[in-house]
Amino acid sequence: MPLWPHEAKRGDLTETMRTAEFKLQMLKYDKLVNENFWGALLSRFQDNEKVAKLKAALPQFEAWFVENLAGKNFIGGDQPMYIDMHAYVVMERVALLDGSPW
Repeated sequence: MPLWPHEAKRGDLTETMRTAEFKLQMLKYDKLVNENFWGALLSRFQDNEKVAKLKAALPQFEAWFVENLAGKNFIGGDQPMYIDMHAYVVMERVALLDGSPW
C-alpha cells in the first residue's frame, strides 16, 4: 500500500502535487488538533475552558473531514493513505467521548 499518491506512480507530477496537497491538509488538521484537542485531553477533560474550546472546534473538525473526504471512503481516495492514518488517531479519541461524562 503506498503511503503517498506519488509512490503509486513515481515520476507523475499530478500525483506529486496531490501528495503536496495532502501534506498541506495535514498541517491544517494538526493546527486544529494542537489548538483544541490536546489541551482538553491532557487536562483529562477537567479544565472546563479547554473542554469548551474543543467543543467549539468540533464543527471545524467535521468541516475538514467533509471537505477532504469529498464523498470518498478515504481521504486518500479508494484506499487509505498516510493522511487517513494521521487523522484517524485523534478522531477515534473524540468519538470515544460521545456518551461519556465529558
